[in-house]
Amino acid sequence: MHTGADLFRDDPAVARRVCSKATPGAPQICLNASDFPVLPQVSEALAEMFTRLEGVLGAPARYVDSRPKDGEAGLAHVTRGWGITRNRLTDPRRYASDTALGLVNRHCQAGPRGKDRKKEAERVARTADAVLSWLTGEDSTWSRDSRYLARLKAMPDADRRAWLGRFLATPQRCTPAEVPVL
Repeated sequence: MHTGADLFRDDPAVARRVCSKATPGAPQICLNASDFPVLPQVSEALAEMFTRLEGVLGAPARYVDSRPKDGEAGLAHVTRGWGITRNRLTDPRRYASDTALGLVNRHCQAGPRGKDRKKEAERVARTADAVLSWLTGEDSTWSRDSRYLARLKAMPDADRRAWLGRFLATPQRCTPAEVPVL
């Protein structure tokens, strides 16, 4: 039995990443080695989103479970016992939705000031919500305004891919004017 400084030791499987095989048109998924058994379920849960992002310039080529770098996107955070139980995803739809949310969410510190800026920030929020709904194939739980989603769905495929590429190029932009209008 270990005591003292060696009581808790790092698990090397947590630090080591295991990735899905790269295939044309599908991004690579990387999980820590201890979560490797759920990799097929993660791939299945995200398949619809990946199909919708196929051909979009700027779409992530790799999804990782922690600390994404340039060109990578973060996967939804899951905790063993809640999100993963007995090496199974407990809620694959929620997992896909949370991963898509991480892709469209903007991390801006300061809120908009003034009436015009508040209106622009609302437009960006509704746009992000429409993209989230389109990526997951589910109706929004936040916004009841379906006009933005209807516009996105009505676009021809080539136009939608080009627009999504512009949208995904602005994830850290906190100036609403830089986010493409839908």
